[in-house]
Amino acid sequence: GAAMLAALLSAAGTRADEPASPSVPVASSVPSVPSVPSAPPPDAAVERMTRRDVHQAAAEAVDAARRWIEAGEPGKALAVLHEAMRAARTVGGVDTTGVRFMAAQALLKMGRPHEAAEILAQLAEEHPVIDRVRLDYAASLFAIGRDEDAEAVFREVWGQEDLPSAVRRNVERFLQQIRARRDLRIDLDVGLWWDDNVNNAPERETVEVPLFGGLEFTVDERPVRAWVARTGAGLRWRRPVTGSGRTSIETRASVARNTARNASAYNRTWASASIGPRVRYGVEIAGRRRPGTARADVGVERRWRGGGGYPDRALPCIPFPWTGAGLWPTSRAG
Repeated sequence: GAAMLAALLSAAGTRADEPASPSVPVASSVPSVPSVPSAPPPDAAVERMTRRDVHQAAAEAVDAARRWIEAGEPGKALAVLHEAMRAARTVGGVDTTGVRFMAAQALLKMGRPHEAAEILAQLAEEHPVIDRVRLDYAASLFAIGRDEDAEAVFREVWGQEDLPSAVRRNVERFLQQIRARRDLRIDLDVGLWWDDNVNNAPERETVEVPLFGGLEFTVDERPVRAWVARTGAGLRWRRPVTGSGRTSIETRASVARNTARNASAYNRTWASASIGPRVRYGVEIAGRRRPGTARADVGVERRWRGGGGYPDRALPCIPFPWTGAGLWPTSRAG
């Protein structure tokens, strides 16, 4: 798989360790438009193909797809690759690394980075030593707004001592863009829904109290039904305190309100603010450096219901999220 992918990258005119550009993830050159591919063989014909036939067909599909992408026709490239994958799965035992990598490039060109990220995450796990795969994966994460995950992958590659200078500069351009758009982030929260129990009242008219021998009491409060509109906003400000960006200070503030139509006594409002450090780290697991982030926050939260307020609450929090670059993110908080 690794040899095939390296050959593919060479044919595409780029080194295996050359990262994608922040604006154009796929290297391009003067296109040589392939001939229109013939109709895919029916399933019965595919089943009669040998594994060697399918392997050769996959290599030809990758080459044709690369030229379709260069010609500005990623949709046709993806169609060719789809048929190659179908044949490979039918026969079984065929290396599809190159097909999947080129499919990710086609998806990026088609403006479908979420799907490309899923494919590249698999390839990055299968081929952790090929920097181009990891960097294209990081670029796709950047494209879908997963900046923290993208930065973790970029920094993992950037930390390699033997990284070519041109590659390092390209990675640094990505990191600059990530820092530029994460210093200040504003999120809006809006919603509208029907709530058939906006006051959280008991569903039953009576309740039994075992302490008094099962004596029944009538519940005065009944469920109140109302349309609820939610409006809110959140602000996050982060500032690196070290040149490498490994340590930063993050401040968060948010406010949200649920407004119940014709039931204002059950309106709810939340406001909170917190501040704390963020420290990126890496540990060796199974021969590979795994990045993560440790953070500690202290803050305050206030809630209101109707016209009254709940007591203020202090919110100390020391979570240790694991940002595993396409693995299994986890978090522990106290």
